[in-house]
Amino acid sequence: MCNGFPVLYFAKTEKEAWHLPLYDGSLGFIYNIRNKLYGKANVFAYGKRFAKNNNQPDEPIKLDPIWDFNLAWIIHKTRHKSQSQNPNLKINPKF
Repeated sequence: MCNGFPVLYFAKTEKEAWHLPLYDGSLGFIYNIRNKLYGKANVFAYGKRFAKNNNQPDEPIKLDPIWDFNLAWIIHKTRHKSQSQNPNLKINPKF
């Protein structure tokens, strides 16, 4: 599963579209390890963003891109019952 969206914003009254990423996307897959046991991985990316600088209005603050990695495993006990664990790993120093 893969999707991505480059985004173009038109701000009429402000210099930039504040806190909105220039792109976002994700890539994920599910792998059947063995009968009733699945592994799952996702990567999300959000592009560069801008924040309003109240001290110097002509120079917006540039915010770095964000990467988010997710790993999970799913155990299907029966046809209608399953159990999963999904620890999150957010990789960004100032998130």
